[in-house]
Amino acid sequence: MTKANIFGGDSQVVSRFRKFWMALTLLTLIAPAFAGEKGWGGFYGQVSTGYEEDLLQSLNVVTTTNGETKNEHGSDERIRGVPLVFGFGYIFDIYKDFKLGVGIDYSALTQSQVMVPKAKGGAANTFYIQNRTSIFLSPSWQIDESKLLYLKAGYSTQKITEDRVGNSTQSAYNIAGWQNGYILGAGYKQEIYKGIYGFIEANYMQYNNVDLSSSHTTYSEGKSYPSTTFQNPKGITYTTLAGIGYRF
Repeated sequence: MTKANIFGGDSQVVSRFRKFWMALTLLTLIAPAFAGEKGWGGFYGQVSTGYEEDLLQSLNVVTTTNGETKNEHGSDERIRGVPLVFGFGYIFDIYKDFKLGVGIDYSALTQSQVMVPKAKGGAANTFYIQNRTSIFLSPSWQIDESKLLYLKAGYSTQKITEDRVGNSTQSAYNIAGWQNGYILGAGYKQEIYKGIYGFIEANYMQYNNVDLSSSHTTYSEGKSYPSTTFQNPKGITYTTLAGIGYRF
């Protein structure tokens, strides 16, 4: 398997993530200064699962072999699975029953889908989506001290990987990159017992196109030729979640 090139390198994503993380950390450090939170004010931690559907679009492939370029149209790829999402954050009192939360969600399970090409002689490939992290603000309305309605809006990033197996016409290759985008969501929390609460929520995430490129070898009539493959997929994700958490 040849080494993949990753455009829009991880360093930019790491730098951006660190800035969001520092902002979130600063907010949580100064949070104790906002004494007197009632009901849903304060720190929380939670875990949830449910249903996830990922749509990878613009899966067209441009392959250049021995100076000749070929364009292949790829169909959209849909991945369905069960997520496991860990979240934590802080909810501030703003005015009466209006709250403002800051939070971070991390999706711990990798979602994958094997795609078998329709063309004869085509190589099967597997798409993976992993390490999704979302950082957001959450305007909220406290119905009473045990019930909370909330919205979510913020930044989201995820890693997309494609593994293509080798066959008689080409060698195997792996390409990967980070997609950046945004998250929008809404949910409801209900206290169960002394700080323990259950919740349900729905989220929509959209991710920008990411440039993926890899070098591999193409075989034809007993000869081998260097090839490069380029893709530029974008992504959309829907999740419906139910979980349990604790507010401190």
